[in-house]
Amino acid sequence: MKKTLSFILFSFASLLLAACHNQPLQTISVPQDQVVKLYGDTDGAFIGKADAPITMVEIYSYDCRYCREDAALIEQFAKDHPNVRIVFKPFMAFGEHTRTLPQYAALAAGRQGAFAPMHRELMSTHRVMSLKNIHYFARHLKLDMGKFNAALKDPTIAKRIQENTALMDALNIDAIPTVIVTQTRLLKDPSLTGQIPQYVQVGFLSNDLLVHLVDQVAKDGKIE
Repeated sequence: MKKTLSFILFSFASLLLAACHNQPLQTISVPQDQVVKLYGDTDGAFIGKADAPITMVEIYSYDCRYCREDAALIEQFAKDHPNVRIVFKPFMAFGEHTRTLPQYAALAAGRQGAFAPMHRELMSTHRVMSLKNIHYFARHLKLDMGKFNAALKDPTIAKRIQENTALMDALNIDAIPTVIVTQTRLLKDPSLTGQIPQYVQVGFLSNDLLVHLVDQVAKDGKIE
């Protein structure tokens, strides 16, 4: 019975993945004046090379179970694809009920070049995301605690989260995790927003699907 159930689940997952690949990729039209806000302004919240030809944005919240489940997938994908820079955009996905402390902590760590390891801690932990545990992570990462605590209280970090939230509202992003993929050269010339493809995937993520998104962006833009 267990083997039969496992086979059924595996078959369903395979069919779902195949269906995703056979469906046309969904595009998103990011207004020219929002391009830099979406693909840039990272506050250190990115992994990969800054000059990578393709940029992928992950829109997420530390409160989101599915975002947490996909965190290892995203990190491994970045390691396997040096041609992709992944920018992280935390926002208040659950409105006033969103726990903003871990979001502040990630961006505060980013100011010391430690966004990626702090992000990994926050996504994988089973601890309550209290200030005490946030401090535990920061000390474990050997951050300068004075600078870290000052950054936690810096209103510009809170403003960044608010700006991310307003941006997602403007783009009608109402489900997470969401990834948006485009060519990095769009940042240098936002006027090309109508010519350079921008693909969006909401919810279901897999390594194959991410590869498909990146390959399509490269193909459409003739990036070798």
